[in-house]
Amino acid sequence: MDTLRLAVEIHAKIVADCTYHGSIGETSPLAVYVMRKLPGVTHIEAQCTMGFTIQPSEEAEFRLRNTMVDLARFVYHLQWSNSIDHHHH
Repeated sequence: MDTLRLAVEIHAKIVADCTYHGSIGETSPLAVYVMRKLPGVTHIEAQCTMGFTIQPSEEAEFRLRNTMVDLARFVYHLQWSNSIDHHHH
């Protein structure tokens, strides 16, 4: 969070407000933040609007897929663990 405060201090007009909402998970917690959307059009929105498509490199595609699968597994495990805890208490 110190890094975010410093970024806001230096680049106030282009750094979104960010609020920490806690974390989920115990062994390897995942921090949850909510960020305000900055005004304007995002890079991906502009590409879709203008009909441009990006063909990501194999490495970028692999990394994105890996991140999505890891997050899905984490959330599934967290929910499964919580449901077990609730049934035993």
